[in-house]
Parts: sequence; C-alpha cells; structure tokens
Amino acid sequence: MKLLRMTILLISLLAGFSVFCEDNAKPQPAAAAAVASATQIRDKIADEEKAYGDSLAAASGNIFPPGVTLGDMMERNSVHRWLIRTMQNRLTLMDELASARKRKEELRHEISSWPGFAEKPPYSILFSDSIRDSMQSERLKLESSAAAVALSTKFIDESRNDVVESEKAIRQMNEKLESEKDRETAAGLSWKLEFLKIRSRVAAARIANYEIRRTISEEESSESRQTLEFLGKKLSVAMSDVSFTQADVDKIAASLDIDAERVRHEINEAETGYPVLLKALEDARLELRKAIDSRASGKDAAAGVDRERMRQLQELVETRSAVAETVAKQLEILRMLSGGITMEKSIWEMRLASYGNKDFSRIKEANAKLKFYSERIALFKEYYNRQLEMTSNLIAGETNRLQGASGTAKDAGDPDERLKTYRQRDELFRRTISSVDKVQRLLLRWKEFLDSDKSSLSFGGRMQQLSGGISSLAAKIRDFEVLSVDDTITVDGQQITGQRSVTVGKIGKVLVVLFIGYFICCFMARLAGRLLMARFAFDKPTANLARSWIKFLLIMILVFISLLMAKIPLTVFAFAGGALAIGIGFGMQNLLKNFISGIIILVEQPLRVGDTVDVGGTVGVVTSIGIRSSLIRNSNGIEVFIPNSTFLENDVINWTHSNRQARFNVKVGVAYGSSPAKVSAILAKAAGEHPMVLKSPPPQVLFEDFGDSALVFVINYWLEVSPGTDTRQIASDIRHMVGKRLDEENIAIPFPQQDVHLNSEKPLKIELVGNTVGDSVKFQNSKFQSPDNR
Repeated sequence: MKLLRMTILLISLLAGFSVFCEDNAKPQPAAAAAVASATQIRDKIADEEKAYGDSLAAASGNIFPPGVTLGDMMERNSVHRWLIRTMQNRLTLMDELASARKRKEELRHEISSWPGFAEKPPYSILFSDSIRDSMQSERLKLESSAAAVALSTKFIDESRNDVVESEKAIRQMNEKLESEKDRETAAGLSWKLEFLKIRSRVAAARIANYEIRRTISEEESSESRQTLEFLGKKLSVAMSDVSFTQADVDKIAASLDIDAERVRHEINEAETGYPVLLKALEDARLELRKAIDSRASGKDAAAGVDRERMRQLQELVETRSAVAETVAKQLEILRMLSGGITMEKSIWEMRLASYGNKDFSRIKEANAKLKFYSERIALFKEYYNRQLEMTSNLIAGETNRLQGASGTAKDAGDPDERLKTYRQRDELFRRTISSVDKVQRLLLRWKEFLDSDKSSLSFGGRMQQLSGGISSLAAKIRDFEVLSVDDTITVDGQQITGQRSVTVGKIGKVLVVLFIGYFICCFMARLAGRLLMARFAFDKPTANLARSWIKFLLIMILVFISLLMAKIPLTVFAFAGGALAIGIGFGMQNLLKNFISGIIILVEQPLRVGDTVDVGGTVGVVTSIGIRSSLIRNSNGIEVFIPNSTFLENDVINWTHSNRQARFNVKVGVAYGSSPAKVSAILAKAAGEHPMVLKSPPPQVLFEDFGDSALVFVINYWLEVSPGTDTRQIASDIRHMVGKRLDEENIAIPFPQQDVHLNSEKPLKIELVGNTVGDSVKFQNSKFQSPDNR
C-alpha cells in the first residue's frame, strides 16, 4: 500500500512538471486550432453539456456529497456553464480565423492581378482624397489590431497562471483524497476535485480562445499592412497624373449646398418651435409657483394641491426645461454646422488656389491659413467632446433615476420625456463631432498636398524657404515683449492712456542708436574742445575738462533721443516701484553730490589740471578733473582718484593756484661754540648754489633756536613749482651741500646728548648676573665706576 502511494505521488509530480513545461513553452497560436478540429470540439461540448445536465439534476434533487453546500453546487454549475460557452466561442473564433485567412489570400490575389484603374488619367483630386481616407482608416485598423494582439497576449499569460494554480490545487487535492479513509469524506473530496478540474479546463479553454483571437488579430494586422501597401501603390499611380479643377470644387459645393439647405430647414423648424417650448416652460413654472404659494398660505385642501401634485409639477418644470435647453443647444449646433459648411467651402476654394503652387510665399500663406483653421477646429472638437461627456452623464443619471423611481413617478411620463431629450442632445453632439472630423480630414488632405508642394520646391524656392524661416524666427525674437508700461497714446488724433510694449526689437534699436551716437558724441566733444582753445583762448586743461562735460551732456541727450526714436516711454524706468526708487535715490546721493561738485569746480576753478595740491595728506599733481572724481598723481607715480566733493568739503592746499613760486625750508643744527654769523653765511651760500632755488627772492637763513644739543638754523628758499618739480629731492640736495660746507669749515653737527648726575653718598649696588659656573660676570650700571674705584 505504501509503495502504491509513492507511485501515485511520483506520477502526479511528473504530470505537474509536464503541464508546467507545456504552459511555459512558447505559445503556438495555430496549434490550438490544429490539435482539435471543429468536430472534436463539438463532441467535447456535448460531453460537457451532459455532465452539466447531470449536475443540474443533482442540484434540483438536493443530492449533495458530504461537505458540499448548495452554494458550492451553484458555483460549480456556473463555472461549468462558462466552460461550455467558452468552448462554443472557440468554434466561432475558428470560423473568424478561417474567414480572415481567406480575405488575406483574396487580397494577395487582388494585389498580384491588379491591372490599374479603370478610369483614364488625369485622375481627380477627389479620387486621390478617397484613397488617402482609406489609408487613414487602414492605419487606424492596424493600430487596433496591434492593440488586440497585445491584449490577447496579456490574457494568455494570466490564464496560464490560472492553469498552473489549478493544477497545483488538483495535485494537493489528489494527495488529500489518497490519504483519506472515510468514504463519505472521500466522496466530498472527489466532488471538489472534479470542480477543480472543471476550473482548469476553463482556464485551458480561455488560453485556446485567446490564442486563436491573437492569431486573428495578427492576420488582420498583416492584411492591413498589405492593404496599406496596395493603397500606397494606387495613390502613387493616382498622384502621378492628378488634376484639380474648379469643376471638382463646384461638385463638392453642390453637395455641401444640399447639406446646407437641410440644415437651414432644421433651423427654421427649431426656431418655430422654440418660442412654444419657452411658453410651455413658463406656464409650468407659473403653475408650480402658484401651487407653492397656495401650500404656504395653508390652502392645500381648498386648492386640491397635495404632495404628489407638487412633485408632478416639479417634474414637469424640469422636463420642459430640459427640452427647451435641448432645442437651444440644437439651434446653436445647427448654426455651427451651417457655419462649418461655409468654412468647408472656403477651405476647398483656398485649397484650389494653393494647388500646385511653387512659390514659397504662397505656400507659406496657405500654411498660415491651414494652421488657423486647424486650431479653431481643434477647439470646437474639444468643446463638443466635453459637452458629449456631460450629456452621457445626464443620460446615465436619468436612467438610474428611472430604474429606482416608483410606479407613480413612471406613470407621470415626464422622466421618460427627459431621458428622451437627453438622448436627442447626445445625437446632436455626436453629429457635430462627426462634422468636425470631416473638416479635420479635409484639412489633413490639404496639409499633405502643401507638404508635397513644399518638398518639390526648386533650389531657389528652398533658399527662399530657408530665408523665410530665418526671417520668421528673427521677427518672433524682435517682437518678443519684455514688459509693458503705461503711456499716453495718440489714437485718431486723441490722447488716451494706454500701454506700450517694450520689445526686444525696440531695445536693440536703442542699443544701435547708442552705439553709433556714442562715437558721434565723442567726435563732437573733441571738436568743441578744439574750438574752445582756438576761438576762446581756453588753455588745454580747461578745454579738456569742458570737453568731458560736453561729452556727458551729449550722451544724456542721446539716451533720451534713442528712447523716443524706439517709442519707449520714460515711465519704463518707474517699473521698479517706490521702494526701489528710494533705494536708488540713496545710492545716487553721493553720485549727484560729486556731479554738482564737479560743476562748481568747473565754474569756480579752485584747481585746474597741472596744479599741485595737498588733499588730506595726499600731495600730487592734478592730471584730470572728471564728472564724478578727479585724478591726482603723487610723487611716487601713483594715481589717486579723489571725489569732487572732497575738494569743497575739506581743506585743500593748492600750491600753484595763482602763483607757482612757493617757499620751502630745511632745518640745520650745529654744535655749541660755532659762530652763528659764520654758520648763517655758509648756509645761505650753500642754498643759493642749487640751480633750482630762485635767486629772487634769495635764500634766507634764520637763527631759530638754542636747542638742547645744538644751535638750530632754518634755511628758507623759493622754488618754481611745476609738474616736474620734486621738492623733496631739492631739499635732499641742499642738505648734502650744507653738510659738505660744514665739514670743510670744521663745524660739527652734534647728535643729541644728556648729562647724568649720580648721588655718590651711598655705594652703587653691584650684582653678578648668571646661574651657572663659567658664566661671564656682568655689572649693572657698569658704564659708571663706584667712588671707591676712582
């Protein structure tokens, strides 16, 4: 017995492994149809129907195995019934597959034996449009078939997982049944095992059906691709000799006129009936209002108004309101359709006008019109799609309301009328969307022909296209609005307050004017400087200063002129607001102060270019006077920028303001005992020998003081201060000459000295400095001797 159980378990494992391998193998779509013929499938259906009938009989007789409930029995019957339907669907799918293969074969034969069009060329553009429409339909069909293949593959994978799980459950149930000793319990387990097998057969049947459906979709995809190739061949032949004449447009216009007449008739009917509907709606509202007022006044019984009557009146108002709204929508849509027909005629006329055009400018103009109409049609389609969605929701809500309404409400008939008008509205929107789709297809055909004309342009046309594209891009950049500002605008001779745009083009224009005008301003400023020196006898430094100010004023005028030429209002600089303006005001305070100080310096001329000045300890020559600051070069060759306001706010020494002669001095100390008169004569002679020292007035020697260590004399001498004069070098030269003369006359220049007197009443304290043996002995105050050692 034990050996038998192990053998059964091994067989079950091998069977499960084989099922797993089959489920994970690469699916063969045609195999499902090849393995089982239609006759075999019908036989299996008959067997399943017999088993299903037995199960129904057992359920009706309440014959259940132990452990099985009525609910379990009903669930099994439902799954069994689903299995039979799935197998029956397989027969239908097999017929569809055979039909798809037959169509594919017939298409292949048609393509191989196609002799060409029966019509003689040239072919009408309407004919080529019909081929293009067919190609578009085939493309949509191809996309649908590809989606169906992907969906079938997904369902096959899910069903394979169900098969694996079912086989796993069957194996586990077999093991339970094998180890079960009780016959009643075993009978219940056998029933459940059979139920699991039915589930497994359902999953396997679904796999077979999905594989056949996937094969059908693949055949349809292949058929669509062949059809597209065939239609492309036909289109190539038709486009090789195509004609587009006014007769074609007239033919289309005649058909559109019939549609327009029908729409006008519908509009007349709607306009005739709409006032009647509005009157009926107003009457219903008035009756409802009276009923509400009567009930509020407590006259219900006298007026015979009960709650049901109120509800019926409310339903009547809502229904008539929905009907009136639908008719209003109908009028709106019909008028839109009438305008759409007119638009369609216009598009055909424009298409005829642009047909076969090789002029790029005409093609560009046609593309602009095409873009305009395409954008408008897209907006219309989006709007009516939303309306259709809203109407579908109204239909769904009204349907649910009717299904849950009482019999009395249904007898009133109003809700049914409301549902009917919602459905009429739905049909109107669908009709509108269909009309919009028709116009979109026409625009697509027009675009295809324009693209074809563009691709066949000559070299000159292509260059024109390239230059046109560059010009268009440049125009977009030029017209890009950076900001807009309020300004006074003249319209029809009247001053009004409006807004002006500040664009990239205007800013570029300002920059160009400023760039060119800057060089003109520089030229005019130089010319003015030369004129000031030639006509008005200005010296060069003053003329240079005036030239700088003239250049500044000309540039300011240029800025205003450039803004006016570009039509940029000066209010553009007020966009930053009050806070920023205050911040800029504080920041401009110093700049403005220095600017005004520069004007004062220019007018009063307390200093000029070439003057030697001393400003806050900075001594140097003024090399330039600017609008904001002036430049001073010191004796070290360093240029220092000093704000103009510093010259007016601080003490400034101008060595050369009115006279370039300045007095300098050198101090000399000689030893006591020297003859003051002799020293004065030596110093005066030494200073007078320097070539830079002026002879008039002559050098002056003053005996200034009896110093601590020397007799102090001061040599005063005068120099002609000019930009190249180094006063410190001259003073150094005089000191060298004085020192040489004093050495020759043996007159010493003492160094500072002091006499120190010591109190000798007590001996001086002497200490040995050093911590280790061998250190040198040092005496504090060793410079002096003690009284005992004198």
